[in-house]
Amino acid sequence: MKKIIYIIVPLMAFMTACKDLDKYPRDSISSAIYFKNASQLEQYSNQFYTIFPTAADLYGEVSDEIAVTVLPDEVRGTRSIPADADGTDWNWSMLRHINYLLEHADQCSDVEAANQYKGLAYFFRAYFYYDKVRHYGDVPWVDKVIGSADEKLYAERDKRNVVMQNVVQDLNDAIQLMSKDKGNVYRANAYAAMALKSRICLFEGTFCKYHNVAAADVSGKPYWQYMLTEAASAAEMLMASNAYQLYDPKSGEPYRDLFTQGTVDGSPVACEYILARCYNMDLKLNHNATSYTMSATTGKPGFTKRFMNQYLNADGTRFTDDANYATMDMGDEMQFRDPRMEQTVLRPDVYKRIGSDVVAGYQFSGSATGYQLIKYVMGLNTDAYNQSDCDMPLFRYAEVLLNYAEAKAELGEFDKTVAAKTIDLLRKRVGMPAMDVAAATNTPCAYMKMLYPNVDPANEGIILEIRRERDIELVQEGFRYWDLMRWKEGKALEQPMLGVYFPGVSKNESDYSGYISVSSETDGCAFSGSHPGGLFDGAIYLEVGEGKEAILSNGMNGGYILSNGQPGNLNNGRKFDEEKDYLFPIPIRERVLSGGKLTQNPGWDDGLSF
Repeated sequence: MKKIIYIIVPLMAFMTACKDLDKYPRDSISSAIYFKNASQLEQYSNQFYTIFPTAADLYGEVSDEIAVTVLPDEVRGTRSIPADADGTDWNWSMLRHINYLLEHADQCSDVEAANQYKGLAYFFRAYFYYDKVRHYGDVPWVDKVIGSADEKLYAERDKRNVVMQNVVQDLNDAIQLMSKDKGNVYRANAYAAMALKSRICLFEGTFCKYHNVAAADVSGKPYWQYMLTEAASAAEMLMASNAYQLYDPKSGEPYRDLFTQGTVDGSPVACEYILARCYNMDLKLNHNATSYTMSATTGKPGFTKRFMNQYLNADGTRFTDDANYATMDMGDEMQFRDPRMEQTVLRPDVYKRIGSDVVAGYQFSGSATGYQLIKYVMGLNTDAYNQSDCDMPLFRYAEVLLNYAEAKAELGEFDKTVAAKTIDLLRKRVGMPAMDVAAATNTPCAYMKMLYPNVDPANEGIILEIRRERDIELVQEGFRYWDLMRWKEGKALEQPMLGVYFPGVSKNESDYSGYISVSSETDGCAFSGSHPGGLFDGAIYLEVGEGKEAILSNGMNGGYILSNGQPGNLNNGRKFDEEKDYLFPIPIRERVLSGGKLTQNPGWDDGLSF
């Protein structure tokens, strides 16, 4: 990856006190003499890439489906109104840099380079505003460089539909101006702009549809329909280009292998990664994905039962149609399932680390729920803190396929043809049968309806299946929290975080009630009191009770491994307020500085009156 260089361009090119006004200061760089060639434009724009999520933002994703020992405030429902913008997403400095490049790019004599970097600036301005709108809703639209005395500095908020239509225009310009060169997976190109447009328009279309956001029609369509149509169009444009495809080595574990490649650029994985964040141990660019998962001291992340239940059976039937699915032994529930399950979740007596022929050890207490994450986990040499260097996906082709499928479904335009070029390809990669569109339409999944009560009834079954596919395919890639927000499914964050099920708790060596099968070869046992060791050779034990390795949802009567809860209070009182928690609060100081022009988001009472 090219070295990132930050260039600071001062507001004033020179001091008015200078006697020779034809000379520029030697200790700073002036916009009058900079931005003259492609190299300078590239150097200045490198800073834009820092607004993308880090590796920890992706592998460390927490929601209703990944539990850690200490949950973030947005999951616990304990956010408060910040006093100022420090440490929040209400930060606008990068927008100024983006607009600054747009105002000076044409100083470059190389027209092709000028167009490329103007397109890149439009791309990042669109991404910047997408992030602001999903956090705060209505925000001020600023498309020029503003100074400290500019009245726009503390302007009132523009309606989200106005902002997002400007974002769509920025993306259209980016697609038109940017290069289609795929030579560097760490640099955004026109295809990345198409992917971003499909992501942003899907978010905005579904958010406004399910939150009943009133907005003027666009191009003769209701605003949400217009946005979903744009999402489908952008995805279809990229799909029709044949520039990318799903990584599919036709053998081994393609889904797992996709996320454990040390370097994507130039590798076969690059056929699916449209844009990636580079990590490279030789360049001292590394992250903590393996240690985060495998070490018991970094939060013990674990998948919840809610997530595990969504995986289909290997033959394409619904796991949750089995009458015993809720209390099935771990060993039974992980057999004959969608192969992505054991390429994402540690399956005891089966899982082997990258580069090893030895079956890895397993302990229930290795994660908060007993379902241990393995996505992004590399070889044994990466177990120490911050020793992982697999590249992280920012945009990949699988997401584009899912964006297209969901947009078409929400528009009522999903059929077998759409399924064949989207969902079916994802399933085919791992050896799963094609989607049964008729069955999904005629008999919507009861379990998925329970998980997602807020679904358009006109196309309920199809939408639910696409949400299932999206959840499984894109887990730990930073989408889940925002998917819940746009679908108006925030109440999912209130659900108990349940893990592996035990029918009881063994109290002594002759008490078999706490035993389960964790695989065809190994038993597990939840126990309390005296250790029942020796009853079964090679058994894995979990001591339960207050202050022990785990708590079960029914206490000493068994139940699910329980994270962030207590028997009788399974979710520790977590609340999601439907009236305010879909948006973040505006910092108090920003409201004060605006003299009240910046209004507060609904439900967030900061006590200010103007």
